[in-house]
Amino acid sequence: MTRFIVIASAKGGTGKTTIAINLAALFNNMGRNITLIDADLTAPNISTYLGFPEVPITLHDVLKGKNQTKEAIYLHPSGFKLMPASHSSLPLENFQRKLGSVLLDLIGKTELAIIDSAATLGLETLQALKPADEAIIVTNPELPSVLDAKKTIKIAEDYGLIVPGVVVNRARKDKHELSINEIKSVLQKQIIGIIPEDKNMRKSLMMKQPLVYTHPYSSASRGFKQLAEMLK
Repeated sequence: MTRFIVIASAKGGTGKTTIAINLAALFNNMGRNITLIDADLTAPNISTYLGFPEVPITLHDVLKGKNQTKEAIYLHPSGFKLMPASHSSLPLENFQRKLGSVLLDLIGKTELAIIDSAATLGLETLQALKPADEAIIVTNPELPSVLDAKKTIKIAEDYGLIVPGVVVNRARKDKHELSINEIKSVLQKQIIGIIPEDKNMRKSLMMKQPLVYTHPYSSASRGFKQLAEMLK
């Protein structure tokens, strides 16, 4: 049976894509059969982050009905499988409405599907939630981001997903950000991961590899590893 985990955030810039990438890399290291899906149909970034900017077939081609799901899956040198999306100028609504059924086509073809959803609470995010079993909510330690996370949790639970907890990303532990206890108080959810701000993240993006591979002993990598252990 395939386990679907969607990485969700109502706010752009929280860093959910880097969390999705590094979780995929870590689960792959654990010997799991992983497929990472870029379900952000409006502004996909995973293939760019991982050095796959141009591929012949993408999730968009599957949504158009031109290709089968398996034809849009590639093996990244990191070891996990990747289904990239592409930038498309065509009307998105029809694509968005088909997204959930395409993702369901992965059942039985991968052990774990990690879905990087769009940074909104629009139709494509709602469709990405449909096949998922669990939603990992990503926030930054600022009040607007935390309030957006609260909305995302409610929507995910309304869709029947398990929300095991929240990941606080880009934590700096300075006086200008909310404390972990304050975030927990607002969200009424367990904090299952704290990923500190890490200058090595930009270096890993330049190297087109997950941070846990390029800088395995960095502070953020340690946070990703603790999160993966929590979720395995």
